[in-house]
Amino acid sequence: MKKSILTFVLMLTAIAAGAQAFMVDGISYKITSGDSVMVTSYSIDYGREVAIPSVVTFGQLTYKVTAIADKAFNGRLITSISIPASIESVGDQAFSWNDSLKTVILEDGDNPITLNDYSFSTFDNGGAKYTVYSGRNIIRLFRPGESPFPQATSITWGPKVTEIGMGEARCYFLTKAFISNSVKTICTEAFCDAGISSNSTVLEITMGANVDSIGNSAFLNCSKLKSIEIPKVLKAIPDKCFDNTRISEVVVPASAMYIGDMAFSWNDSLKTIIIEDSEQPITFNDYSFTTFDNGGAKYTVYSGRDIVRLFRPSESPFPQATSITWGSMVTAVGDGEGRSPFLRNAVIGNRQ
Repeated sequence: MKKSILTFVLMLTAIAAGAQAFMVDGISYKITSGDSVMVTSYSIDYGREVAIPSVVTFGQLTYKVTAIADKAFNGRLITSISIPASIESVGDQAFSWNDSLKTVILEDGDNPITLNDYSFSTFDNGGAKYTVYSGRNIIRLFRPGESPFPQATSITWGPKVTEIGMGEARCYFLTKAFISNSVKTICTEAFCDAGISSNSTVLEITMGANVDSIGNSAFLNCSKLKSIEIPKVLKAIPDKCFDNTRISEVVVPASAMYIGDMAFSWNDSLKTIIIEDSEQPITFNDYSFTTFDNGGAKYTVYSGRDIVRLFRPSESPFPQATSITWGSMVTAVGDGEGRSPFLRNAVIGNRQ
């Protein structure tokens, strides 16, 4: 009798354990709470284009899909993955060792998604490259200064995204980036080193119109970046923001009150600097427009505002200018402001 009871208990235990895991359409799930499940693995026999559902039904019960486990799709050689807004976290190496991956989609969502280490690192020395649509703010558990999409060739941030995080676009193979108008903040080093691979020929970035805050070195070493439209609401251009780029024209909006140290330095492609008209003065830090190339880069300047110099006030803020025009809003040409050994032409407006 005791043996029969023990056998029955063991059977019930096995059934209960089996009920904690199940497969639907090639995706294996593990129940993590009464109404939520985690994706644990995938069978490639069900196809190489994968769209994870936001809910899944098994038996008589429906569960919300809230997480992707560590290594869930590791080495599965899928070509595309679509992750619903219900997913709260993606595990370490969840999509790694996959040289077939071409498309990553994080569907639009109001809540941020947490990515672990190497969630989308394919570990094949750059052989795999993919496009990314990011519809949510991203939280990084580890290596916050590195990109969660290290082999992305293009990234589009959707209409729910409000912030591009530290290192989020540090993608050596990046050639295109589209920042939606919902984005207000681009964090420190967000695009640092983007597109520096020899495989990338040009880096095109479309800046959202409502970005009002950019962190230090946000576009540092984007050496393939040739143009950028600075938003009309930006409050400051911080230290080394566009250091070592190839931007040919800089238009500083009237909203900007400060330009940081080496903000546009090491740029031998710079040809035109326009500081839009404003009655409010703008503050320059050290070497804001010093290109450090022994005079190889020379540019024309239109200055529509009074300039305050934090350091070296007797030196020119435009040391490689060949022409300077001071606009009608300018009331004073500061100490050393026109001190450029390359200057050939200067026009001083009527308010000085």
